[in-house]
Amino acid sequence: MRRMSGVGVAVLVLLAMAPAARAQNIQRFAANFLMFDGNEVDALATNTTSNPLLFYDKTVTVPASVNVLYVTIFGTTDTHGGAKELINCQVDGTDCNNTGNSSSNGSPAGWVTIAHANADLHDNAASYSWCVALPKKKGKNSSREVTLRLASSGADEVFMEQIHVFVDGSKVKDPSGACTDGDILPDAP
Repeated sequence: MRRMSGVGVAVLVLLAMAPAARAQNIQRFAANFLMFDGNEVDALATNTTSNPLLFYDKTVTVPASVNVLYVTIFGTTDTHGGAKELINCQVDGTDCNNTGNSSSNGSPAGWVTIAHANADLHDNAASYSWCVALPKKKGKNSSREVTLRLASSGADEVFMEQIHVFVDGSKVKDPSGACTDGDILPDAP
């Protein structure tokens, strides 16, 4: 019989002491594609954030254990005349980016600029993903309404086509830290 070296025994002891890893199961609730038929979601200069175009409205059934949703969009964008192309996500009527703050690029609270150029910008890939902490609902499963809206900054029209939308969810062990607004790096002393 061979003897284990001290290093081998130490590794086994550490492995036995380490808590078992618990995977966070991500579940997909919707996978949709839109505007692959030659059509586009077309927001005119008048379709600003106060009059946006609703282009996605889906109700998904979410198990009670899921406390975080992830809404992801991929698409091809066009902007004209220096307009900003803005997108808004809501779950159950509440903005997915629910900080109440405008962004540094001038997007109003709850909106994201996904394309902008000083001239026309054609056929560029754009993507964005939102993280949404879900308030608890009573019952085994709950229905959640996910909506997406497109707007122009008002300078000219903007388009989006060949769009993929995914709605996923998971249970985050400590939901108080999920989907929070914060700095990537710690504040300087």
